[in-house]
Amino acid sequence: MRLWNKIAQDTRLIAILIGINVVQFIVIIGLLICLATIPTRFTFHIPPDISNGATLHANKIPKAYVGQFAFYIWQVINNWQTNGSQDAVSNLNLYGAYLSPSFRYYLADNNKMLKRLGELQGRVRVIRPLPKEMPQVIQTNTNTWQVLLKVRDSEYVNGVLVKDKNIEYPFKVIRYNGNAQTNPFGLVLDGFSNQPQILKILK
Repeated sequence: MRLWNKIAQDTRLIAILIGINVVQFIVIIGLLICLATIPTRFTFHIPPDISNGATLHANKIPKAYVGQFAFYIWQVINNWQTNGSQDAVSNLNLYGAYLSPSFRYYLADNNKMLKRLGELQGRVRVIRPLPKEMPQVIQTNTNTWQVLLKVRDSEYVNGVLVKDKNIEYPFKVIRYNGNAQTNPFGLVLDGFSNQPQILKILK
């Protein structure tokens, strides 16, 4: 009897140990899956200037990041390197993922108007920031920002400067969790919050 009791106790102990090992294996697999999926669940936005250090929070977008995004997208869309009638359309197609659908439609319609007025054909356009004028950013809620950009807008025809002015653009920027391959910034320009203002006409 003692022998059979000993065998039964050993059998139960072995079953318990096997159960513990199975549970440990499942926990380890779960932890590995969790570690492997961390990069897809957290996004860290690096501000343009971290020379003095920066505190980063997962999925929180710094104001400086939003301001530089707005300037960069507006600049690349509006820089016409060879011919405005072609570049205005190709830029809008190339960077359309960084615009909300309504703002993209507005800019496409505006390009059609400029073409009718003859203000695209053969034009080269350069957008650049005004000296010492950084983008001003106000966060209105968790997913929305107001960005004020002051830029110099210069246009050339056959190498001759025909337009040159300083303009203030007030943008609305919103968080956009769409396709990370076409828009890794996670933001889009959603239009003007007010009418753009001409600060100074240089030519």
